[in-house]
This record gives sequence, C-alpha cells and structure tokens, in this order.
Amino acid sequence: MVEAHAPESRPAVGGMTGRYWNFPGGGLENDESVLEGAERELLEETGLAVSAERVIYVHEVVHRLSYPGARERPVRQIELYVLAGEVEGRIAVDDPDVIAARFMTRDEIAAVPAYPPMLADLFWRDLAHAFPEMRFLGTHYVG
Repeated sequence: MVEAHAPESRPAVGGMTGRYWNFPGGGLENDESVLEGAERELLEETGLAVSAERVIYVHEVVHRLSYPGARERPVRQIELYVLAGEVEGRIAVDDPDVIAARFMTRDEIAAVPAYPPMLADLFWRDLAHAFPEMRFLGTHYVG
C-alpha cells in the first residue's frame, strides 16, 4: 500500500519479513473487497489506518511447487498494489510475521534487499506522476 499524499521523507511503507523489505500484504478474508483487505493488512502489519483508493499495480507470480512423489504443479499468485489516502496512527508492529516496519525513501530502499524489484525504479517514477494508470508488471516465475 502506498500513501497517496506522502511527504518526500515517507513515500513508502516497508515491512521486513525475513529476507527482504516489501509492502505489507496478504490474502483476502471472507467477503472483503481488495481495498478492504489492503486496509486491514496494513493495519495488522503496521498499526497504520488508511483509506484505500485504487489498485495501481498488478503482478502475477507463478511458483513451481513439487512434493516428494508428486508431479510438479504451478501455483499462480496475483499481487495487487493499492494506493492509500492519508495515513493515521503510528507504526507499531504486532504481527509475528513482520520483523519491522517503517516509511522508506528511495535511497533507503535502494540500500536494502527489497521486493518487488519495481521498488528500485518504476515505483518512484509513477509516484512522481501520482500513479496515472494501473500497470500490469508482468508474470514472474519462481522455483
């Protein structure tokens, strides 16, 4: 989730989940909409409350999973990145899957392992233009 009206010093929220920094996220619950799920995930993982505005990126990831004695089968995951309105609250991590969370600048993200790779460049170009359109980031194969 990206804050729409963020000052330059805090354009992105990152969460450390082990190997890399990434945007907060997770799956939808019950009858949640994508925007409701994004708001809930951000609150759960960072303690921040926002109003989700719209989807800005769609990213497809195909994982090739194989189990002993079973045939390899692909699992498709669709990642949706959401633009948020004003942020309320203070960062407070209370999620066992999140090691840390903080707002990060372009230089800070460039200095750490971050996912998805678009954080290095495309994200910042689009941020400068207020994310003018929803973008498909492509399909990436893992494993």
